[in-house]
Amino acid sequence: HHVMIDEFQDTSTIQWKNFKVLMREWMSHVGSENLIVGDVKQSVYRWRSGDWRLLNNMEQQFSQEMMEIKSLQTNYRSERNIILFNNAFFTIAAQQEHDAISEQNPTGAQQLRNAYADVCQQIPERRESQGYVDIRLLPVTNYRERTLEQLRDIIENLLAQGISQNKMAILVRTNDIITLIADYFAEQMPEVTIVSDE
Repeated sequence: HHVMIDEFQDTSTIQWKNFKVLMREWMSHVGSENLIVGDVKQSVYRWRSGDWRLLNNMEQQFSQEMMEIKSLQTNYRSERNIILFNNAFFTIAAQQEHDAISEQNPTGAQQLRNAYADVCQQIPERRESQGYVDIRLLPVTNYRERTLEQLRDIIENLLAQGISQNKMAILVRTNDIITLIADYFAEQMPEVTIVSDE
């Protein structure tokens, strides 16, 4: 009688065509309540052919009487400095992207504006000023070597600050990079343990 779909931004068009038929059926029953949870901004990862426009245009999928859209305003997960960074970065990035495509693709520009309309998140009142963001743009020449060297320097710095290895995570775009990182650390910093399913 009830459906909940989490991480909806990762839903593909084919999946949604199937879900939508089922949801229409469930929504026709008295007392049926359904919940879709997602964040358009997370769709940048493009997991499983996810189509961000599905969530972005949800109000066009069903009548207003059938649904209520709520935006979660406060970020309880992240540290204050991370939230402040994200608010500033995504506000500027969304505006720049909108401006870049607005002449050639006005519909896409409007979709982008809608997707990032709620990009700024509130910070819980008593959240201390913690969290750190460090962005480094590296040249294309010797990119992998420079990336590994930067990664080593960052890990050394964190360890020197007393941060334990179990508080660190290295996110990579594809699994083949994990072996490269593990081999590099085995040679350069054998005291660092890389844990991965790979």
